Amino acid sequence: MHLIFSLFLVTFVFGYYAKVEPFEVFNIKSDIVGKVIYVDKDCEAKKCKNVVIKVDKYQDELELKNLQTQLKNFQLILQSQESILKRKKATYEIYKNLTTKFYYITIGDKQK
Repeated sequence: MHLIFSLFLVTFVFGYYAKVEPFEVFNIKSDIVGKVIYVDKDCEAKKCKNVVIKVDKYQDELELKNLQTQLKNFQLILQSQESILKRKKATYEIYKNLTTKFYYITIGDKQK
């Protein structure tokens, strides 16, 4: 009898699983992507005025360099297009007062 009870007790102790649920759930979002490199655990569950978390900013710095390079390229393209526009305006100013006469000759007209 004691053996059966002890087997039942051992089965009950090792076979029982409890469901653990969090007390509170927080969703934290960030505007940047990166690896978390520092967390201030002393500020946990408190209001803090100092830095609580630091994120590696390598991706942002890389993107910034790429955008600066694109900006330089677009400025060069803009300068090139402005010089083309100046040349075309100068050409237009030369030829805008040019007049030409067109003579239309139709078939069957008699020339005198």
